[in-house]
Amino acid sequence: MHLAPALSLLPILHSRQDFSNYNTCAQSCLRTFFPSTGCTVPLGAPNAGTAAAQLNLCLCNNANYLDSVAKCTFSSCGASVLQNTALTSMNNCAKTGTPSVFSVQEFVDAGNPPGRSILILRMLCIRK
Repeated sequence: MHLAPALSLLPILHSRQDFSNYNTCAQSCLRTFFPSTGCTVPLGAPNAGTAAAQLNLCLCNNANYLDSVAKCTFSSCGASVLQNTALTSMNNCAKTGTPSVFSVQEFVDAGNPPGRSILILRMLCIRK
């Protein structure tokens, strides 16, 4: 049995996920953690809208993926990009009728937990 042809399709399935409406910096985080979701772009979907809805059903309901993307986005891109990514993600999920397991605020808090900034400021003040 030859598995090589079947395995060669995996990168094609993953490369079809389009994150172009996200901030360029955030796209790196979205792509980095996408393979860990196990989500695939459905082959044979009747149109792009159906494929997006089916894929978002997987991504928008994956708390581990969203949490990882939020943390990566904050650490790599900063608070404003994290906020923008949260809004874009929730809007994308809503547009395809697949609400996210995270609210915008939960996504932001996952990337930059409340109190974290205060703790950092206190640590800087103690050092002086």
